[in-house]
Amino acid sequence: MGISKEDGPGSSQFVLRVSQVPSYSVKQSGQRVDLLLRDTKVESLVAPVPEDSALIRLSYAAQGSDVMVTFLLRRAPSHVDSRSSSRPDRIILDVFWGEDALARPAIVMSQSGRGRKSPDSVLSLQSLRSDYAGRWLDFFAEYQSPVFVPISPGFALVSLPLPEASPVLLPGFSLVAQGQGREGKGLLRALEPSLLSGGDRMLRNLGLVEALAQQGLDGEAKEELDALVVEGGLRSRAAYLRALLLVRNGSPYLGLGELFRARSELGTDPEVHAAFDLLEAEIYLSIDKPREVIERASKNEGGGAAFKVRSAEAMVMLGDYEGAWKVLGVLPDQDPLWSRPETLRAYAELLHQRGDYPRAAKAWEALAAALEGQLGQGLALFRSGQSYFKGGERKLALLLFRQLKSRYAAQEVGLRSGLRLSDYAVLSSGENRRLQAAVEYGTLAIQAPLRKLREEAAFKQALLYFLLHDNVRSVEFLMAFVRDFGSGSLRSEADYLLTELLPVVVEEHLSKGQEFEALILVEQNRELILSGVLSHDFLTSLARAFSRIGLLDRAYSVFLFIRDAAQGRPEAEAVYLPMVRVLLEAEEVDLVSRYAGEYLSSFPQGADAAEIFVLLLRGLYEAGRIEEARELLRVDYPRSEAVDLWAGRVLLASGELDGAAAFLAGAGLDGRQQQAIFMRAEIFFARGEQGRSQSLYEALAQGTAHGDQSKYRLGQIFSSSDRGLALKYFTDLVEEGRDPLWKRLAAEAAAELERKMRLEPKL
Repeated sequence: MGISKEDGPGSSQFVLRVSQVPSYSVKQSGQRVDLLLRDTKVESLVAPVPEDSALIRLSYAAQGSDVMVTFLLRRAPSHVDSRSSSRPDRIILDVFWGEDALARPAIVMSQSGRGRKSPDSVLSLQSLRSDYAGRWLDFFAEYQSPVFVPISPGFALVSLPLPEASPVLLPGFSLVAQGQGREGKGLLRALEPSLLSGGDRMLRNLGLVEALAQQGLDGEAKEELDALVVEGGLRSRAAYLRALLLVRNGSPYLGLGELFRARSELGTDPEVHAAFDLLEAEIYLSIDKPREVIERASKNEGGGAAFKVRSAEAMVMLGDYEGAWKVLGVLPDQDPLWSRPETLRAYAELLHQRGDYPRAAKAWEALAAALEGQLGQGLALFRSGQSYFKGGERKLALLLFRQLKSRYAAQEVGLRSGLRLSDYAVLSSGENRRLQAAVEYGTLAIQAPLRKLREEAAFKQALLYFLLHDNVRSVEFLMAFVRDFGSGSLRSEADYLLTELLPVVVEEHLSKGQEFEALILVEQNRELILSGVLSHDFLTSLARAFSRIGLLDRAYSVFLFIRDAAQGRPEAEAVYLPMVRVLLEAEEVDLVSRYAGEYLSSFPQGADAAEIFVLLLRGLYEAGRIEEARELLRVDYPRSEAVDLWAGRVLLASGELDGAAAFLAGAGLDGRQQQAIFMRAEIFFARGEQGRSQSLYEALAQGTAHGDQSKYRLGQIFSSSDRGLALKYFTDLVEEGRDPLWKRLAAEAAAELERKMRLEPKL
């Protein structure tokens, strides 16, 4: 037994392929649907359906001679329909999700104004949104993937207050505290350890560690520190220095652990606490955890000036620009705290975000100068160009971008500068330059070493083709973008644009007769198409295209979606006729009966009532369900010549000759009414009224769809009165007929007639 699943608008369909359709029953309970197959044995489940957005689990279990197949769904369906088919043998479950907003996206009228149809002609699921809808050109001016200026993290060394110690230590420690580590180290080394007490000797050695660290001699400082066994109140001082050396050596988490363990022994000295807080804040900032800094700041109302500046840096990282401005905005220009590059970076970002672009550009330039020879220098200059551009200094910005593109050709800053130059070309140039920009974006989308740059360039290429009215190519590039950057920050923009374009491109294909291209596009993007604004005309064209190439289940699903979405609107009535036609072609007689009945109940005077009733009668007649069709004729129903024709056929099949004749009376000779004439002839023939049937058969014998059978009947009629004429009818039918059945029957009748004629005595 194999099971497959197809999702359609508002429904899912499960198809169970079996060797022979057994007796079965379906029971739904909430999210669970049980399908009981009676007298069935299942050796294995071939290709089980995987878990997805609709199905949690599918399982089966033997129950005596029966098998229970259980579908556990992610939400309770509104109802479940089942049917079977013998071509091939299969059982089909249609799971309908209903209108509950929690069960599936609510179907609403479009209010966004972005569709190309009038509001009265569009259907929509709750749609994707984009801030750039209706102003996509602005995307090239406003959007750039985030730029981060890298800075090697710096960790300030704070000289902790000196505890009570011998006066001989003071000169050395004083020099270290003033930043003169080399000189302080010399004085401390000159002190003979044997002349110092145990505590002073330990303090002197810690002073040497601090002096070495201040000089950047971290390796020597670590060796000195590792050789010490620190006791008593100096343990917190040793822990601070050990944490500093650890983070400088690239072990921030070990450094944090050292600080945490030492906090219980810090005592009450605020300077010591401030030093620990500052180092801890700088470690957190270096590992991109600004929230921990803010949390520490909320518990430390006092805090030193340096700690408050670090808190402001954290606020900028978190987007709290007003809070950061209260600190950095009032920091004096000559304050030594500006010497930290991270602080300069935060201030430049803060100015840019506040819209003070001229000062932001200058701040980025100051940062670039501070990063002379480092990796971040070029990116700081690029950020300066961004601020100049936003501030209206476009010529200066473009000149800077050209210089950076040339100087850093293969690096991130050079590629970003090239990208901005292409953006400007899109914003300010004509079609030819825009086409060139599209090629430039495409090159970057392939060659850029950074994924975020490839993503930005790839989307801008697809968007630019949309603005150039090349919808087919835009959709191709958008689909490739979704495949390559499906988890990126621009996925929602790509999805939104696809919902705009897919119906347009599908309609273009359909208008050109490219149905397979259109339907492949639909299958590849079904969920996106359904999440957009869909016109009734588009959906109807789509359903008819599915029908024309034989994908009847797909056509039915689309028609059903239109029906669900258009409740209470004119489109609701119009969808039933094509939907019932598709169901009849698919030989889904139960569904024909269901939706035909629904239409006739909802729209008894509808324009399509008679034609839908004809399809219902035809479906039941062709399925051999004559009694059901007969019951429909016992109550009120719409009337038309076609209805009378099928009513006559139903009554004729049920043996009610008089009733059938009454329905067929008065039919003429043109078009489909020939069927009525033929049926009247058949009724008269069955009654033995051969004279009345003869004239009708003679009218039909030449050039009609019933000509072969009419000739055969005429041969039968004349077999008893004019055998020569009867033989002529049979012979003509054998020689000129088109229907193999009637030709064979005529040949047999002619042979029998000739045999009888030979046996008759000659006069």
